[in-house]
Amino acid sequence: MARILPYTIGLVFLIAGVAVPYAYHTHREQEYRNFRVVKPGYLYRSGQLTPTGLKRIIEEYGIRTVINLREENRDQGDASSNRWEEELCSKENVAFVRIPARSWWSKDGPPPARRSVARFLEVFRNPDKYPPPILLHCFAGEHRTGAYCAIYRMEFEGWSPAEAIAEMKRCGYVNLDQEWDVRTFLELYRPSQSHSVADSSSRH
Repeated sequence: MARILPYTIGLVFLIAGVAVPYAYHTHREQEYRNFRVVKPGYLYRSGQLTPTGLKRIIEEYGIRTVINLREENRDQGDASSNRWEEELCSKENVAFVRIPARSWWSKDGPPPARRSVARFLEVFRNPDKYPPPILLHCFAGEHRTGAYCAIYRMEFEGWSPAEAIAEMKRCGYVNLDQEWDVRTFLELYRPSQSHSVADSSSRH
């Protein structure tokens, strides 16, 4: 028994050494779901955060505007679909904008998504009403968020469609090549106004 005890204690510490960091990582991922920096001090992206996670991000990064790309009542019974986020932002004196999902393609006329994109660009062009830093998110923080970050890159930082699409894939939009409607919209996107081109170091 005396000989086994040291091995048992060692095994306990080994398990704890694996389990505790894993539990912390899982908890942090839930709180800060896919949180990433797009432009330091200006634009950040994430998935749907928990109330605690959102409050911490607001405090840690000084977020002044939140753009929610999710449908308000998309998932009945899902806490993330109710109005808690808008109420939390109001309490924290943070501007809140909800931009609905619309189709990226139409067989007749411009894609409906153009209306959502116009609203998105309006936020960035009106810093008095929607001050930075800005947090942009959808549910997972990979697909819709990735597409709108690509539009931001092309519109305001002078990125090419190829560069913006490559970043989308690096940030989790791995099935973009199969989603021809989104890909085509972005490949054909052209900035609607003059912009200052960002330092090339921000592209990688």
